[in-house]
Amino acid sequence: MKKNYSIILILIIICISHLELLLSQETDSTDKKAPFHFNKHSVQFRFVYNFSLSDFQGSLLSYKYHFYDKIALRFGVGVGLQDLSTTEEKTNLSGDSSYITIESEGGRNGIDIISQIVYYFTPEKEIKLYAGLGPCYSYLEVKEDISKIDTINIVYASIHEISSRKYDYGLSMIYGVEWFFRKNMSLLGEYGFRFYYRELRYEEKGFTYYPDQPDRFYIDNIESNGWILSSEAVKFGLSIYF
Repeated sequence: MKKNYSIILILIIICISHLELLLSQETDSTDKKAPFHFNKHSVQFRFVYNFSLSDFQGSLLSYKYHFYDKIALRFGVGVGLQDLSTTEEKTNLSGDSSYITIESEGGRNGIDIISQIVYYFTPEKEIKLYAGLGPCYSYLEVKEDISKIDTINIVYASIHEISSRKYDYGLSMIYGVEWFFRKNMSLLGEYGFRFYYRELRYEEKGFTYYPDQPDRFYIDNIESNGWILSSEAVKFGLSIYF
C-alpha cells in the first residue's frame, strides 16, 4: 500500500514539474515580441478640422512603398479644377438709377506632383523618426473673362480678359515621427519645406466704354522668375498599411 502511495506521489510531482515547464515556455514566448517590419504598401490621410480626414500629399493619391524597413518611396498627386463662372446684379439708386450686371466666365485648373525617398532612422523603436527628400512639380492655370455693363442707361461698360500660368519645380524636404497603435495603422506628424524655381506669366486685356470719352483698350503683361524657399504647415495624419 505504501508502495502505491509512493508511485502516485512521484507521478504527481512529475506532472507538476512538467506543467511548470510548459507555462514557463509559454511565458517566454509571449514576452519575446516578434521583430517589427513594415508592410510594403500604405496610403496616408491628413486630419483636418473636426478630425475629419483629407488628402495628406495630393488630393487624388498619397501612397508609400517600403523597399526595406529603413527606406521607402512616397508619392503624391493632386489635381484641382474650379469653375469661376458667376453672375452678379447690382442696382444703384443714387442719382440716375442704373442696373449693372457683372458676369464672369472662366476656370482654374492645376496639378501638383511630389515624391520623396523616405529614410527611417530607428524603425525598430516604438516612435519612428523619419526624413525625406525628393522632387516636386506644380502647375496652375487661371483664365477669367469679366464683363460689367450698365443695362439701363448704358453709361458704362467694361470687359476684362485675365489669364495666368504658374510653374513650380524643385525639391521637397520633410521630417516627422510615426507611431503604430495597431499592426497596420499608425499616426504621424510631419513638417517640411519646399525649395523651388517659379515661372509666372500673367496677361490682362481690358476694354472700357463711357459715352463722352474715347474708348480705352489696354494690355498688361507680367513675367516673373525666381527661386523660392517656403515652409509647409505641420500635418497630422493616419497611415493605413496593407
